[in-house]
Amino acid sequence: MSNIMLFWIFLMMLLAAFWVYATQGAERALVEARKACSQAGVQLLDQSVAFRRFDWRGIIKQGTLKRVYSFEYCPDGKERFRGM
Repeated sequence: MSNIMLFWIFLMMLLAAFWVYATQGAERALVEARKACSQAGVQLLDQSVAFRRFDWRGIIKQGTLKRVYSFEYCPDGKERFRGM
């Protein structure tokens, strides 16, 4: 195999690993959003979370890059609010 072919295979494996890591993060964020809404007595809208940004401060404080997700909830059935 040529070096170029090995490079592309490595790159594809790296992208696949990142995709799995990102998907697991979104699933954990959804579980936490459901738990937070349940504890607050509000309704989680759309049953989903959205990636908002990376929190670079986590690298300095804890040595990890944090992902911040947002979700929408409704306390009264009339208005939408965003939570993070």
